[in-house]
Amino acid sequence: MDNVKAKRKIIEKDNIELLELIKTVWVERRKVLFVTAFFMVLGVIYSILASVEYQAQCKLLPESSVTSKSKFGGLSSLAGLAGIDMESGGAEILDPSLYPEIVNSTPFQQQLLNEPLYFADLDTTISYAEYFRNFQEESIFGIVKAYAFGLIGQLKKNPNEELNKTIEKANNVMLLTKEEVNIIASLKNQISVEITKGTSIISIKTVMPDSYASAELCSVVVKNLRTFLIRHTTLKSEENLIFIENSFNEAKREYQTKMNSLALFEERNLNLSSRHMQSEYQQLQNEMNVAFEVYKNLANQLEQAKIQIKRKAPVYTTLEPPQVPVDKSNPKRMIIVLLFATISFVFVVLFIVAKRLVKDLVNKEDFFSKF
Repeated sequence: MDNVKAKRKIIEKDNIELLELIKTVWVERRKVLFVTAFFMVLGVIYSILASVEYQAQCKLLPESSVTSKSKFGGLSSLAGLAGIDMESGGAEILDPSLYPEIVNSTPFQQQLLNEPLYFADLDTTISYAEYFRNFQEESIFGIVKAYAFGLIGQLKKNPNEELNKTIEKANNVMLLTKEEVNIIASLKNQISVEITKGTSIISIKTVMPDSYASAELCSVVVKNLRTFLIRHTTLKSEENLIFIENSFNEAKREYQTKMNSLALFEERNLNLSSRHMQSEYQQLQNEMNVAFEVYKNLANQLEQAKIQIKRKAPVYTTLEPPQVPVDKSNPKRMIIVLLFATISFVFVVLFIVAKRLVKDLVNKEDFFSKF
């Protein structure tokens, strides 16, 4: 019975303390409402000043081959660790998990900078780089952030910057200006590539201040990604095709030379009376026949090489083409205002409660007796 009564007293004491904390918050309700209202106004201002963005999306399905998967068996999984897919009849198709890295690579981004995009708000077609330089409007928060990081960059500026640039040029490495670095960094934030596990569906999302430009940028990313993947897959076959084409052209010239030599010999010697002339004629004819056989074989190889490139080129099915977004994706004003209000409310309540607890501890004599 004594234990039950002791537990009840403890519970009642905790309830009394909880009620006291609630009363304390209630007494300070004006402060809570004022702080919450103040941050709600800040949230409204932030949502108004934030840049408007439109998101476009495209979904692709890469080719897959169940037959080749069973053919290679466990080797396909081992090749997948190296980023190579062996499921396309011997063609080295990159694993889809590498696509985000490809799109975010600097060379890929550089190609996108000069791609023409149509901006409906401006009613003009310009490149992303030109838009970034002349038309992009940053929010006030972006300007403050850029200014702050700009000052830090000036403080950390390397006095040997020109020497480093000279070394980079000498080593034939990629050299970007500060403006190009900023434009590429901005472009990377506006493109995302996601791969759905299991289905390997590729989702490409682009965000732009203009709805039409967002859809066009998404379409350009898809086009350049396909070009990159086809070039990578057919690179060896294209090199083989170039070699065969050069050999074919050389064999063609050789065959034409031999044929002209034989024709010229026949014109000069209408009557092949002597054995020497007959022997020379036979030799020229044999040389022409050999040259023709080489020429014919290389012509067949050339056609086969062209067919091989088309056969190895990966195929990507467009499940959902880029569409011009109707509604803006950002800023979500209602969510921003509610988030500001919730965070400020929780913060001020915790501050009042903590202040009351500290005050109670200071007023207790037991608190000082410990020291």
